[in-house]
Amino acid sequence: MIDYIMDGVGYDRGVSEERLIDPACGSGTFLVEAIERYLDDIERYEDDPDWEEHLRDLCTRPRVVGLDIHPFAVVMAQIRFVVAILPAYQKAKRQNPEFTLRRLPIYRTDTLRNEKKLTGVDLGDDDTQQLTLDAVTENKQDVLIPVPLPVEVDEDDAPETDDGFLVRRVRMPLFETIKLGTGVDNFGEYFAALQGVLDNVKDHMKLAEEFGDDFDWEYQSGLAGSIGTYTSRDYDGVEAFFAPYVDDMLENVRYLKEEHNDGRLFKMFEDTVLALVVKNYMEYDYVVGNPPYVRVQNLPEQQKTMLEKLYTATTGNYDIYCPFYERGLDWLSEDTGRLGYITPNQFAVTDYGEGLREVLLRDSRIEKVYDFRDSGVFEDATNYPAIVIAKDEPDEDARQNNDIRCVRVRADTDDDDGRELDEAIVDGVRAHRDDPGYSDDLIDVFEFPQEKLSPERYWAFMPPEELQVFEKLETQSGSIIGEVTDAVFQGIRTSKNKVYIVDVLDADRIESDDTGDTVTVVPTGDSEEYEIETDLLRPFLQGDDVKRWRGDWGGLHVVHPYFVEESGNDEVSAGLYSQDYLEENLPQTWEFFLSHKSELEAREGGRKEGKDDWYGYIYPKNLGKFENPKIIQGHIATDATFMIDEVGTWYFTTAYAVLLSDQYRHLTEEMACQLNSKTLDFYFKHITTVKMGGYYEYRSQYVEKLPCVTSEDGEKFETMEETANEIVDTIDLDSKTNRFPEAYLGDYDGELQYIDYEWQTRRYPVNADVQGDVDGDFTVQAGRTDTIRDPAMYSDDREARRRRAEYVHAAVDGRNVKSGEEVSIPIPRDDAGV
Repeated sequence: MIDYIMDGVGYDRGVSEERLIDPACGSGTFLVEAIERYLDDIERYEDDPDWEEHLRDLCTRPRVVGLDIHPFAVVMAQIRFVVAILPAYQKAKRQNPEFTLRRLPIYRTDTLRNEKKLTGVDLGDDDTQQLTLDAVTENKQDVLIPVPLPVEVDEDDAPETDDGFLVRRVRMPLFETIKLGTGVDNFGEYFAALQGVLDNVKDHMKLAEEFGDDFDWEYQSGLAGSIGTYTSRDYDGVEAFFAPYVDDMLENVRYLKEEHNDGRLFKMFEDTVLALVVKNYMEYDYVVGNPPYVRVQNLPEQQKTMLEKLYTATTGNYDIYCPFYERGLDWLSEDTGRLGYITPNQFAVTDYGEGLREVLLRDSRIEKVYDFRDSGVFEDATNYPAIVIAKDEPDEDARQNNDIRCVRVRADTDDDDGRELDEAIVDGVRAHRDDPGYSDDLIDVFEFPQEKLSPERYWAFMPPEELQVFEKLETQSGSIIGEVTDAVFQGIRTSKNKVYIVDVLDADRIESDDTGDTVTVVPTGDSEEYEIETDLLRPFLQGDDVKRWRGDWGGLHVVHPYFVEESGNDEVSAGLYSQDYLEENLPQTWEFFLSHKSELEAREGGRKEGKDDWYGYIYPKNLGKFENPKIIQGHIATDATFMIDEVGTWYFTTAYAVLLSDQYRHLTEEMACQLNSKTLDFYFKHITTVKMGGYYEYRSQYVEKLPCVTSEDGEKFETMEETANEIVDTIDLDSKTNRFPEAYLGDYDGELQYIDYEWQTRRYPVNADVQGDVDGDFTVQAGRTDTIRDPAMYSDDREARRRRAEYVHAAVDGRNVKSGEEVSIPIPRDDAGV
């Protein structure tokens, strides 16, 4: 994968004079590959390289730069950097035993923090200098760079603090100041000179250790030699110019040593000063890496404020890798620099990616996109990785006329073949990435026009033949789902389904108008039985219960303590029943809630503790929409499984519902036909996110974008309605049969008996037979251990006894039961009822 990126950006030949940066280097994987290629490039063109010169150039110009915010990662990257250059370093030492490298170009810093824009710490470049009053010195020759230190202090005990930690400022010359004072004329030379200054400060720190209290913390000598280590150019007045800056840094070291007993923090001054230059004032020919993935919700508030001030790519609930793209593109050398990242592919198909999509289209020619989707090529495949190669391109026409080379791994390739399959994918990409038009069982290779992309729309990269169908669907549809709906809304979120979701023991499906009766329920997270009123019970589907056309209902209900009312302007809203109302009108339901009060108050860290509405849902959203005709789809599925709820019966969770607007609500069946069609599912799977195992997210943001037809072509719409009704009727009959006998007892008003039986053996499923004996009695037999016989199965008439046994057989056959599970089978007392 690293090779894909390094090859993609062209970091191969002639790179020893170019500059590369990894802005989130971690343990240094990209840096090591870059160093190996850098060293190979030198040996390619030189028979006997001057390794002292090349290594000094590598580290002090610098040619390969790593940044990371985590100190341990920086240390690991530095170790791996040393190991990578060690063979060349040994050769350099043989050439010159005095040669040494005093620092590596890997710095601990917040890559995304742009001090130049945030604090006014602007060294000045091409008359663009902008300084804040607290950053510039009185003589306007220098800037004061804030360095936050891990030293806790009282605000009254230090001149400057940040959130309880000490801040010291280090003085640096403006670019114009150093240019006039020494003749340094570019930031590469400025960077080299700064390293010499820092080395000289460290030499003085050694003197301080040697002389102790006798050291006066002022510049002594050696600046010209220190700076000369990093540049072969001879500058005028270097020692006199830089001596005051050495004094300033020595004063900071003295302060830390004497006031806080810690003079070892100078490394933080080094990283801050040098990182300021490499981050904000150098251009790069190559920007590569694997930026971190952190959602904005998990960032500190101060960091969020900073990022949103600095970056266009911070739209919606963005991920931190988005501003890393923008930062990387800003670094690129104009018209030549290339960026190569491995990141999640989600920016292409999420609302939060709009800002990043805008930045990529505005600033770059996107050269390559390798989308690995849900394959197991990366260890953390849940991030759905993609490789993006982009080139700096100021010419808008060149961007518009660009074709993007795409490699798309097919969905659901992460199967039981494990690493063998992963290697096959990698080998396939390597072998065919330059063969547009290639396709096999694992990958598709094609070119996609950049002009077809826009920031506002999701990016669906696809081969030309698929694009033709995709665009035809858009042009021939009259609308999109989002234009013909009141809402595509999410299911209820109780935050305690184990209490609210219940099994009803002595009734089948209870509708919203089934009031004034009581039933026995068992919460799904409990085994205790409760008698409650039917008034607040609603049929309930879990995400897995949502099937194509109809739900596979498991008999669950939700205890729903809300009423629905019109709130004006034909809008409907839901309100929570008051405690007084429940206590007076539904006392058994109120007792049910009271028995679970401690659990309900404790939800989400005690959010409902002491609140009057402790028995309500944590997130009471969309509650006025459920009891309407709608189309329901499970959140995660391999294919479209939209089910029709033509009356408004079902409440649900882990699913979404399409609620058509009043104008189109009579087309619920026709719209379900379109949503379930292979054609629209083809479109959908191009704009949604792929999950592990070839599953797709059927969320509102994707469903709303589906094209649809609403103009009523009589014959076509009539066919769709008839087809939907025929399918639904067939499924309803099967579902009713599978819920025998409860599903049929609603039409029976006679007296019932109950057959109670405890299963002796786990049976998945029950495979039972009706067996008769010589006396004309009948039992239901499952295997050798389970025999159901009960007085309620007896009748004076032999045929009636057989029918009763067949009734019991129909009630248990094909069901899944556990050993020790108890069932209670209702059966009419009257033979005619059976």
